[in-house]
Amino acid sequence: MKGCYLFFIALASLYIFSCSTHEKKQSVNDPAVPENVAFPDTFYLGDRVVNVTRIDSVLFGQIPNEQYDTSEARNLPRDSATVKRNGDTLVMGFNSGAGFVSLVNYDSDTDEFNFAAYTYLYHDKAIGQYVIHGTLFEHECHVLIDDITGDTTYIGGLPIVNPDKKTFISCSHGVDGDGILCLFEWYENTHKPRLIGSKMIYETWSPESTKWASQTTLLGKGWTPGKANEGDKNTYYQFTFN
Repeated sequence: MKGCYLFFIALASLYIFSCSTHEKKQSVNDPAVPENVAFPDTFYLGDRVVNVTRIDSVLFGQIPNEQYDTSEARNLPRDSATVKRNGDTLVMGFNSGAGFVSLVNYDSDTDEFNFAAYTYLYHDKAIGQYVIHGTLFEHECHVLIDDITGDTTYIGGLPIVNPDKKTFISCSHGVDGDGILCLFEWYENTHKPRLIGSKMIYETWSPESTKWASQTTLLGKGWTPGKANEGDKNTYYQFTFN
């Protein structure tokens, strides 16, 4: 529970840090950002340069979306051999039942700041992690629990696993006034996933969906809430890792 709360605090501080470090690496000769797009055309994740271009919905739609069921009632029976719920406690077994990790829901009228509700989503066998959604006081996160060691890692969005199975991307957001803080995190796939690099972008849209088109190309769909008498808007991006 505390890990998710600290993650939200780190979200804001990371934005300040990224502005003072990553931006200095960008060349003054970088090409202009596409019309009507505030997203930077180049940023860094770790030691990799990521080029951003606008694409259309047709190209984005050519790659199938991963489908995730958010109903714990349907997800638990699928992995009932290793995952159990006992009232407010969610229990995940690791190392063939040699150990267990528990996440406990918490709801108190006198301690709302420590509110926590965990929902089991799925077992991602590609990275050997149980994936749990966490709802905390005023924000959300995801929890990864390694199925061998039981190591626990808090990340923002769902893990989007690279086709090479060696890394994964997490995309999440937080509201800041009239804008949105979009957080991109790139992890090495280990028992305790290692953060390779992260980037905070201040935007008017949030990352609604991301998926890998190849080992070096990530596609993203952005969502912007509509203003009065206007519908919501979507924009589409391609992130190329160099």
